[in-house]
Amino acid sequence: MSSGAYDTLIQQLAVEEYNTYRNSFSLSVSPVGQRVLEFTPEEQIAFVLAAIDWLLNVTPKPPFKGKNAGDMTPSDVVRAAVFEVLRRRLPLSGDDVAACFLLP
Repeated sequence: MSSGAYDTLIQQLAVEEYNTYRNSFSLSVSPVGQRVLEFTPEEQIAFVLAAIDWLLNVTPKPPFKGKNAGDMTPSDVVRAAVFEVLRRRLPLSGDDVAACFLLP
């Protein structure tokens, strides 16, 4: 999968709306997350690295539409996806692990 395809998925993920109290994020309930779960481990690593790059470098982020306590910002949703993918057993290289430490 090309890096541009990951960028499109990350943008789609960022505009999904979740609330930490009532409708919490999970890869299994997110339409984009379900696609990420179907990726090979190598594609999941590439997705994580692209998402970290998006969190660090893309501005402006999509607008935050939250009105209630617990509503997740677009960055919160992408960050939650990254953390959930990283909980899986993935064949990470030393450079991959180092890039994960840059996560804000």
